[in-house]
Amino acid sequence: MNLLKKDQAFTIVELMIVITIIIILMAVAVPNYMDARGKARDEIAKNTLKTVKSALEMYMAEKGGYPQTINTADELKSALTQDYWPNNLNTGKESGFLSDAFVNSTGTSFTIVAVGKDLEHCWQLSDTGNIIMRNSPNL
Repeated sequence: MNLLKKDQAFTIVELMIVITIIIILMAVAVPNYMDARGKARDEIAKNTLKTVKSALEMYMAEKGGYPQTINTADELKSALTQDYWPNNLNTGKESGFLSDAFVNSTGTSFTIVAVGKDLEHCWQLSDTGNIIMRNSPNL
C-alpha cells in the first residue's frame, strides 16, 4: 500500500518557479525601500536645519543678534542653551544630526549643515533661508 500519492507533493519545477517569482519581487522592492529611507533621512536633515534656524531667530529677536563666533554645532548648542535649543535635537551621528555650524564674529549671519542619508549627502542652510545640498558635512 502506497501512502504517498503523486499529486500531494510539489515538483522541483514548481518550487523553482515560486523561488524565481520571489527573487524578482525582492529585486524590485528592496531598492525602492532603500531609496525611501534615504529620502526620509534627507527630510529629517532639512527639518533639523529649519528647527535650528527658528531657534537662532528667537535668539536674535531677544538678544539683537546671533551668538557670535560659533565654529561647531556643539558650540552653537552651548550658545543657544536650554532657552532656545530644542530638546529633541541632536548633534550626534544619527541621520538628521546637525554636523556643523558657523556664525560670523559680528553675529549678523549664520550657516548650518545637517547630514541626510549619508555623509556625502548633506544639507546647508544660511540666514538667507536657502537650503542647498552639499557633499561634505563640514563647512
